[in-house]
Amino acid sequence: MKFINKIINKLGNSSRKKKVVDTLYESIEKLKIGIFGAMYNKYINMYDEEYSKLLCGAIISELLLEEHQMEVVRNFYSVNRDLVREEIIKLNEDEHFSRAFSYLYAAKIFYLATTTGKIVSDEGYQILERANELRIYIPNTYDISGDNNMINCVYKISEYADNLLNQELRNYS
Repeated sequence: MKFINKIINKLGNSSRKKKVVDTLYESIEKLKIGIFGAMYNKYINMYDEEYSKLLCGAIISELLLEEHQMEVVRNFYSVNRDLVREEIIKLNEDEHFSRAFSYLYAAKIFYLATTTGKIVSDEGYQILERANELRIYIPNTYDISGDNNMINCVYKISEYADNLLNQELRNYS
């Protein structure tokens, strides 16, 4: 954690920090889309199209403690909160989803640390608590990039997000 704090302090308000923040933001969005697509491919074989989309949207929102923009997804979640959490735990047992969830959480934690300048902001703490509740492992820089360099880790997350998104886009082609 001290290392991350040192990197954050070094970045200051530089253009390099902006690039890291932008890369993390884009990675989070790509991971969300890629995870949504992978879940949809799984659920469409079990449920109808509308239910599958609602379940996927609710899961993404629950993972990141974000209120969904669409009222229909918020309503679905309020009625199916237990199902959504159960599905996250089940999905996390699958290596493909487990890794995607882990990278999503790592990206979110790094993003919050970089944008707030705090190793663990209030929102970051809530994300850590949610990961613990849902049994999602958050990898460290060594797990992701093989070293303790946060910048290398950010680019490995970005690369993984690109690959996941591209894989899911190919599934729709």
